[in-house]
Amino acid sequence: MKRTCVFCVLVASCVCVFVHGQVGVGFTDGVKVDIIDGKFVQQGNPVALDALKINLQLNYPQCTPLVSQSNARRTGGWVAQGAGWLFLVGGVSTLITGWALENPYAAQYLYTASTINFLVAGTCFLVSIPLHRSSFAYLSQAVGLYNQTLSSSTPGEAGGSQ
Repeated sequence: MKRTCVFCVLVASCVCVFVHGQVGVGFTDGVKVDIIDGKFVQQGNPVALDALKINLQLNYPQCTPLVSQSNARRTGGWVAQGAGWLFLVGGVSTLITGWALENPYAAQYLYTASTINFLVAGTCFLVSIPLHRSSFAYLSQAVGLYNQTLSSSTPGEAGGSQ
């Protein structure tokens, strides 16, 4: 039963991360990308992050380092946030176990362990925030470079394939 629950949580987490990157329409090469309310938009339609990143890396080599940095920061942010959730769950379960014990001396150690788990969880969440923000900043720079390339080139010269 315990293994099944862990497996279900892992699968659900992976599906959520995958779907988060897929929201939006495909990327159309040669069309300017705007950033509206923290979303990448082409002609009024949100662009899927994966499609945007892949096309920028494959068709615009000057954008590759920025997209790679964005991917690394985004992955680091998700790993830190995932660790934070694990420590938060550990802290809650340790706290509940401490409440359930009738021995006050043993409960004291569990309360201490729970506090440590909560502090580590909070630290993980705090670390994930700048990683997510810098991921967006690097991708925004790559999109700016892409838009600059489009505006400085003549039609038919700007991109790669659709």
